[in-house]
Amino acid sequence: MEDPTRQRWGMVSRQIAARGVRNEKVLSAMRLIPRHEFLPTYLRASAQADQPVPIAEGLTLIQPHVVACMIEALGLKGGERVLEIGAGTGYVAAVLSMIAGQVFIIERVGQHAERAAATLMDIGCRNFQLRHDDGTQGWIEKAPFDAILVSGGAPFLPEVLKNQLAPGGRMVVTGGLDPRAQELVRVTRQEKGQFLQEDLADLRFVPLIGYQGREGVPPAPDIGRTQPLPASAMTPDSLPDLIARSRGFPKRRDRRSGTAAGPHRRPPCRADWRGESRSRPSSTAFAPA
Repeated sequence: MEDPTRQRWGMVSRQIAARGVRNEKVLSAMRLIPRHEFLPTYLRASAQADQPVPIAEGLTLIQPHVVACMIEALGLKGGERVLEIGAGTGYVAAVLSMIAGQVFIIERVGQHAERAAATLMDIGCRNFQLRHDDGTQGWIEKAPFDAILVSGGAPFLPEVLKNQLAPGGRMVVTGGLDPRAQELVRVTRQEKGQFLQEDLADLRFVPLIGYQGREGVPPAPDIGRTQPLPASAMTPDSLPDLIARSRGFPKRRDRRSGTAAGPHRRPPCRADWRGESRSRPSSTAFAPA
């Protein structure tokens, strides 16, 4: 079996850089993070495949190119405070941790949160805090954030999360009322409080569950896998150069009454994890010989 590190470097070259992702911080982070560590042993041979890898219990390891495009769209320069909604396996957070100064993660499913935190610590990530809670409500105690990444398909743009962006901050989210026809969107909070919304690409994603998400509605049979980005995202231009102005997601309506949704009760936060006791992954540890 080929060395996973060499496979990973080849994956970044063929699947990501060759399709127009230019941000060297993103490329470097994805070369360094051992993607196979976020999969059970029996699935590790598929770690570098150009596709999402479904895992038991509703988890999916996101397609590498999609991860790269989403993180590049955040426009990180290094040292930022980033919030990720939906830890999943923890892989996206690991990539973010190589670029950002601090990564705050919220995962709704307790078992997923615990597993993601353990994997992050096992590979040496230290600059993260992970909370088990409803991520659609954000993390007000840690706000504002320079960037927010929503790792799940939302039916509309969560206002709560937009308001937790710092001036100049960016949120990248996949969404739309129809889970079969979603858009990858970037929202930027401008200095005077307005929000600029940009449509980046068409994309299907696992559903975002929570009060400001799909609230437990079962996904359609063909949902649960990310889809390849369109050909326009595979030109020599980087994804952030391909944006077009979007009118936004439709306003959410309550399914039962047809009116705007009212107050809710948040699920309790059962546990927090911190990665401060471990050293961060290094190029020495994960670079090929």
